Amino acid sequence: MEVSSEELDPNISPTDSLETLTATGCDKIDRTRLTNNYPNAYSDTYGLPSVRGFIFKTGPAWPKGEPYDRPLPHELRPVNDHPITPVWDDILTRVEIRLQENRLPFTAVMPLGFANVGEEEPFCPLVVAIGVEPTKVAFKDAKTVAECVKLILVEAGFDDVEVAIWEFETFLSGLNLPALDPVLDGSLTKFHHPFTSTLGIPVAPLKQPICEGSLGLFLTRGDGTELLALTAAHVACPPSTFSDNKGLSLKAAKRRYEEIIVLGDDAYVRAITDIQHEVRNLKYSIQAGRMSISSLQTDLDNGVADADGTIRAAISNAQRKVGIWKEFIRQLYQLHSHVTPNMPIPSNRRIGRVVFADPIRASSDGADACTWDWAVTAIRKDAFGADFKGNAVYIGDKLNKRTFLDLMFPNPNDHMGYEYPPDGLLRISGIVPLDEIRHPTQLNAMGEPAMAVIKNGRPTGTTVGWMSSLKSLVHYYHKDTNIQFTSRDLTVIPYDSDPLRSGGFSAEGDSGSVIVERSGRVVALESKWRFKSLTSSVPARSPTWKTNRSHHALDICWCRTESAVQQDVLDKCKTY
Repeated sequence: MEVSSEELDPNISPTDSLETLTATGCDKIDRTRLTNNYPNAYSDTYGLPSVRGFIFKTGPAWPKGEPYDRPLPHELRPVNDHPITPVWDDILTRVEIRLQENRLPFTAVMPLGFANVGEEEPFCPLVVAIGVEPTKVAFKDAKTVAECVKLILVEAGFDDVEVAIWEFETFLSGLNLPALDPVLDGSLTKFHHPFTSTLGIPVAPLKQPICEGSLGLFLTRGDGTELLALTAAHVACPPSTFSDNKGLSLKAAKRRYEEIIVLGDDAYVRAITDIQHEVRNLKYSIQAGRMSISSLQTDLDNGVADADGTIRAAISNAQRKVGIWKEFIRQLYQLHSHVTPNMPIPSNRRIGRVVFADPIRASSDGADACTWDWAVTAIRKDAFGADFKGNAVYIGDKLNKRTFLDLMFPNPNDHMGYEYPPDGLLRISGIVPLDEIRHPTQLNAMGEPAMAVIKNGRPTGTTVGWMSSLKSLVHYYHKDTNIQFTSRDLTVIPYDSDPLRSGGFSAEGDSGSVIVERSGRVVALESKWRFKSLTSSVPARSPTWKTNRSHHALDICWCRTESAVQQDVLDKCKTY
């Protein structure tokens, strides 16, 4: 079986650079093509999840910021209870007829409101936005059509409603991230995971995408129509930006409108780089397989005896593997081409906004003080696809049936309830009481009470460890702010010998990840801060002492039955 580089893909080769991969399908748009005729083409659409602008808009220019007429970030608003409602269908019919007469290749005619980000009232309650395919409509034609539609609106008594001709295809919909499907994606599941709605979702603030963390748990509020997610406050509201450490109240969150994106700067680059490296490795494997096939075929051609068919079987096996590797490359190219057209731009990765963040602090001054470091994000309705599966942690990247049994049920006398999660997706349900953490009912390999826990975060993937029943005294600080306090938090100790080769239980970017025990009950959410540890295992002898990585465990934890989080959030919400 011959496998040429052309068959594989001309766009990605084993020596492609990272820049090649991250830029593919997202070439820079020549903005002057629109601004030469309509200077406000991109300031009108500034801040929206699109890199496309207006070809033309009727009426006066929209407001800009001071100084220097800087563009203000805009957001779309729905149009409700507008006076045009009773006659809108008739207007749409007349507009459609006019567009057909002008032979305009439109994609949609939409009633939209425009507002400045963070402002309650839209500055434009209604604009008739006519979508057209990019580069297909000249300015002159767009202006003519806009003025014709404007005349229809004036005749209907709505001379204050403007018309915009907008280049777009499908960007007005959200990411619609699919759920992880280990059955469909097979051994390539780990490459799909960063681009899905399955927990372990890497996130970051849009305004500071270098501050990365993870979504830990999904909740719903009220009638269940609003999807929320928990993460760490220092991820949603980085101390470097929120130096006053006041958090965000519901009112302040609405005013500031702090948006959250999937995949921060590093996580996105790593996700694309992982695809790149795997393609390169597969191509090298194919080259080696072809050489093996050629060598074996040469042996047969030279008369080497193969009475038992061993050589022919080896050729067939190598051809089968080459075919599988080619299919893997095809699937990786398909994934790459799906995510790279829009996702390199952080604003196109928006999935929600912060609706509440508690100030980062100890819960009290007493011996029961735990760390409060949590925030709630409202997830956009179009962020996830229709196959959204809710609270499930993917563990199949590192744990198969055997390793799950060995690591999470290490004692033969403690196998009751063992069941490998279907498709490697561990469903989350319930919360572990604090008393059970202090007095575990599970057993380690030596028959001693111990609780094995597991998590999945973007930097480390699936990791396992042991809960310590004694709390640690942890000194938290942030070098650029006045945030500094001590609390008594739960600790996770990594497994001896690091069986999953994770390099520890957690790393930067894991903050916000949910930690569960083997049946899926919540133990905690991780708060991977830079901290100084004053635990009993580490002498508090120097204020500059840093945690020994061999003991790096976790510095958590608020998700407890007696914690204020349950009172403030979980009492008002339910897990999804």
